[in-house]
Amino acid sequence: MEKQIVIEKFDAIERKIEGLIDTNQQLTHENIRLREEIDGLRHQITVLQENEQRQEEVKTIIRSKIDTIMAKLDDFAGNETVVDAG
Repeated sequence: MEKQIVIEKFDAIERKIEGLIDTNQQLTHENIRLREEIDGLRHQITVLQENEQRQEEVKTIIRSKIDTIMAKLDDFAGNETVVDAG
């Protein structure tokens, strides 16, 4: 009888250990998946930052062009006033 109880206890311990091993493997796979997801998100952040930088550069160019055009218009308007007065 004692032998049977000892065997049952060892069987229970073995089942618990197998469950822990399975859980560990699942968590290891989940950890790998999450690391890959993090890497993908980091890549997306980098791409978005590069796109944002390019957009800022384009905005700067556009502002410069608008300022140049506005200055030319101001010069044109100023010259036309002088011509009308003369």
